[in-house]
Amino acid sequence: MVRPTGLIDPVIEVRPATHQVDDLMSEVNLRVAKGERVLVTTLTKRMSEDLTIIFPSTASRCATCTRTSRP
Repeated sequence: MVRPTGLIDPVIEVRPATHQVDDLMSEVNLRVAKGERVLVTTLTKRMSEDLTIIFPSTASRCATCTRTSRP
């Protein structure tokens, strides 16, 4: 799809939820090996906190930045 601004939407790949953290870690490691940076977004604050615990144990730098919705 090409937007009116001329930007092309990236290809979206949907993967099964089983082993999603292992899959994420392998993708992150591929990018880091290429010297690239990675931004991971999560739907829940709990998942973000869980990943913050997992990532430093694998020698990856990470930070959690949360925003709560306001009514």
